[in-house]
Amino acid sequence: MRRATNALALAFVGALMLTACGGEGTSLTTTEWILTSLEGQLLIAEAPITAAFTDELQVAGVAGCNTYSGSYEVDGDMITFGLMATTLMACPQPVMEQEASYLAVLDRTQTFAAGDGTLTLYGTGGQELAVFVAESQDLAETAWSVISYNTGTQAVRTVVVDTVITAAFDEAGQIAGNASCNDYSGPYVTEDGVITIGPLASTERFCEGLAEQEAQYLAALQSATTYQVRAGRLELRNAAGALAVAMTRAGS
Repeated sequence: MRRATNALALAFVGALMLTACGGEGTSLTTTEWILTSLEGQLLIAEAPITAAFTDELQVAGVAGCNTYSGSYEVDGDMITFGLMATTLMACPQPVMEQEASYLAVLDRTQTFAAGDGTLTLYGTGGQELAVFVAESQDLAETAWSVISYNTGTQAVRTVVVDTVITAAFDEAGQIAGNASCNDYSGPYVTEDGVITIGPLASTERFCEGLAEQEAQYLAALQSATTYQVRAGRLELRNAAGALAVAMTRAGS
């Protein structure tokens, strides 16, 4: 069992996390982290790995297939992770192998550096084990594919099979895409996780069987009041906190 840091170090852990290994603008606990490098392995894009640290010395995220959570301790630039609890879902073998490698890396980590939007974990002798980047919440110049949307009847529905709904946000404050038949566009505004979308305009083509999906999706999109980007997924929620629309990055 790894030796716990002493009580004095734990008392000052918040300050240590903010200053460890320098770098401005990002601390260990102020963002969610997305894994970009794991011991030189080629990462599986469809199975993103994330980590989110709290000031209460807990870490949690997605390990590619399963979610995980556990404790961590910091002393200066030293960091140790406790035993991680995970869910028990099964995924394709390559994803499971990558997940196992990632969790093993956490166990081998000895030091870290966080700053300037990057988190790096190091092992024995300063060996680079894992590199993360801060998850950006900026929607400008991003494109998405819709997974599901709120029907307006307290239900969330997945996109109809063999149809595609898209959304793209530009730097000029415009959102545009295809609602499965018709193209749509309109303004959007974001600030600190708050979002306003619309009013939206759309073309008027007729596609048999898709009118209801289009109307419900466009209504759900315009009902959104908050948003969060997490592990390559964009979730828009309405004023009641219910999921309005869920999307993944285009190409994922």
